[in-house]
Amino acid sequence: MKPKWRKQTNTIWKRIAKAHVRISVWMFVGYLVLATAYSPEFLLADMRHKWSALADDTITITGRVLGPPQKPTVTAEPICHSGNLSVSLDWADDDNSRSFNIMRDGLPLVTGLPGSSYVDTSVAMGSVYSYEVVARGAMDPGMAISEAVSVTMPAECKVVFVPIVAIATFQGKAVSSYPGVPETDVALPTVTGTTNIPYAQIDYMIAGPTVVSGRVSANVNGYWNFEVPTGLPYGTSTVFVKASDPANLSVSVSSSLTFRIVQTAVNKPPSTDTHSKTTESKEITTVPVPTPPSLPESRDPSVTAERTVPVDFTLRPDQGEMFQGRPVTFSIYDIRVNQEYVGTIAAMDYVIVDTDGNTIASSTGSVTLEQGALAHGEIALPSYVRDGSYRLRAEMRFRHFLIRREAPITILPLPILSLGGGLLFTYPELVSKIGTISILLLLLLLLWGVLFWREYLLYAGSLRNITERNLIRAGLFGWTKGKGVSD
Repeated sequence: MKPKWRKQTNTIWKRIAKAHVRISVWMFVGYLVLATAYSPEFLLADMRHKWSALADDTITITGRVLGPPQKPTVTAEPICHSGNLSVSLDWADDDNSRSFNIMRDGLPLVTGLPGSSYVDTSVAMGSVYSYEVVARGAMDPGMAISEAVSVTMPAECKVVFVPIVAIATFQGKAVSSYPGVPETDVALPTVTGTTNIPYAQIDYMIAGPTVVSGRVSANVNGYWNFEVPTGLPYGTSTVFVKASDPANLSVSVSSSLTFRIVQTAVNKPPSTDTHSKTTESKEITTVPVPTPPSLPESRDPSVTAERTVPVDFTLRPDQGEMFQGRPVTFSIYDIRVNQEYVGTIAAMDYVIVDTDGNTIASSTGSVTLEQGALAHGEIALPSYVRDGSYRLRAEMRFRHFLIRREAPITILPLPILSLGGGLLFTYPELVSKIGTISILLLLLLLLWGVLFWREYLLYAGSLRNITERNLIRAGLFGWTKGKGVSD
């Protein structure tokens, strides 16, 4: 008969085990439900993240037989950077070499270099230098010497930055590949280009039957692109592009491209000539394609952007970051307007677009053109909009002008729990934490199950070993009972 205290202990452990099972299962089921309700993509991404965190790392051990050092092939180039003169030395990597020594004019310049490049800054203008690189390794003969390379330094070091901007493609095709004036039957063509100004402010203007002005930003590599924001009519137009340094707008450069919107068999309106109709043509179903709006005749397309676009303004969100479901407020200020258009009422379209150009939310309004005028706007942001990076866009339309400005905004997930001191928990974070805890509890439950199963197997094995034959052999049962045992 088991002692009473042992029976009570077993009861406590059973209760703990049952509670553990219930908490683990219900928490894991709740995690699945909450994560799926938020977004199935979020559930899959969160599970992949947890799996990669729990997966074991694979350790790979490789070996390689070393050879003698290879003879370096050295290139040397004089460099003038920010008024400082130097020589850049470079040669190929060599796994057989442990270190490199550099000799200048037959004397050591630097020794024990671990890498395969070096910049010599102790040089003088107008001087001539000779460089050799010595590779050292563990295998015989233990060293290899490069051929001598001579470098003549320039007489002066003056840095002159020349800004460059170029229109690279028109409607997905390189500008240089067009035999003449680029043509397309797309009323909203796409233009891309490059500049040597990182994060440059790109102002573009399209002079034609309609005048379109917009502003985008280049990336760190100077790449930029834009899609014409309104349908252009058939005919010739010219796009002017101006790249400016955002830190110094006086540093700028311009380029232009003349293109043509043409009619094709696809977008050409149906013919009204009844004599050309045949029995076969009646069986063809024609899908009408909307044509661009008819606009006033173009002014001289060679006119500059500054004289053609009479209005300019700046769009700035009141907050660069806002929470889900909260309205996006912004301001339009510093309106530059030519005197002839002062007092004109312009229609405004405000749009929030994602990284793919899809419209998320929008609103409309109007503004009276005045010098230095300031206008405010607001876009109601639906609660279902995902967190991430978006762009706020404002388009001003009056007469035959369309002026577009954009600004980046960030939508943050709405916090549902605040612990103070800047500690916020958003819905995705809370669901992910619940998932992590539930998975850890399930793993702990699995570990306990393995340990208990092992103890049960050992216990069952011990019971199977207590047999009549084993008892007879031990002298505890049968005719040998009591042998060697005193009463």
